Amino acid sequence: MVFPLSSGYRPQQQAPTSGQSYCLYPGSTKGTYVLANVTWSQAELSTFEKAHDGRHPTTGGTLPSGESVPAPTFVRVVVDGDTAYWSARQPIPITGTTNYPSLMAAASNGYVVSLSAMGLSESQNGQVLSTMLRRL
Repeated sequence: MVFPLSSGYRPQQQAPTSGQSYCLYPGSTKGTYVLANVTWSQAELSTFEKAHDGRHPTTGGTLPSGESVPAPTFVRVVVDGDTAYWSARQPIPITGTTNYPSLMAAASNGYVVSLSAMGLSESQNGQVLSTMLRRL
């Protein structure tokens, strides 16, 4: 089991502000986590749609150190009938490590749900995303 389900388990969360809310679920295995973000901002929804419509190319960037960062590559996947986008390896590693988080995101009912995870497979990310989408 990646995430403990005991009554004493409390995820770290932030109250909704500026049209979004997030919650960090640290895993029971060292180095695993899921950072879940939900936004209902129309600007964010529009940006999400443009980023995945195939007509608006994404570009990389440059870190303050001057290092180039490539744009993430997303693969279209289906999670419980909803279109989602999966990137197995984000272009920027977690600070102080050589670990790269994955990202999975979907839009549904006017919300964008995105998961940044470490140590989870595509299938596990899909299960978390599916649970969240069903609750919107």
